[in-house]
Amino acid sequence: RPYHVILPGDRIEAGTFASLSILSGRPMWIHGIDPDDMLDFIEFVYRLGVKCVLSEDGFMVPAPPRILHSPGEIALGEPPYLDSDYGPIVTPLVLKMKDPVIILDRFKTRSTYLTALQLTSYGLKASELAPYVYLIERKKHGSARCRAELVGGDIRSSAALLLTGVS
Repeated sequence: RPYHVILPGDRIEAGTFASLSILSGRPMWIHGIDPDDMLDFIEFVYRLGVKCVLSEDGFMVPAPPRILHSPGEIALGEPPYLDSDYGPIVTPLVLKMKDPVIILDRFKTRSTYLTALQLTSYGLKASELAPYVYLIERKKHGSARCRAELVGGDIRSSAALLLTGVS
């Protein structure tokens, strides 16, 4: 049975709960948001193999595949790219991907890269290939979980850290 969450129309909160659903492997209905406001996010998770079901007041994230498809590259920025506000929230999803991901941060905020660096204790490896171009991948030897103190630089990176810790 899917969990039901009611949100006050905030796409970042909805994306955070959707990422939690994907990381935990549990389906979730997210109500209280117009799915049209999140089409970039919904299309992004579709590329990973997660086919959301849309409704008038939200969407349902179904149980995801055990291993997510790697999109190869994630471009963050203004449309048609994935909104850069989602960068820190989708970074933990790399933990469920077999192949690495290259993230192009067109807004040059570095928040996604800093989030990935903080997730190294949970099994992510982050490298800067060029200014604002990052390679994010799972560590080869599984995901070692430790009780390191992690501090988010903003609300989105804090949410990403929380997502990873509870998944």
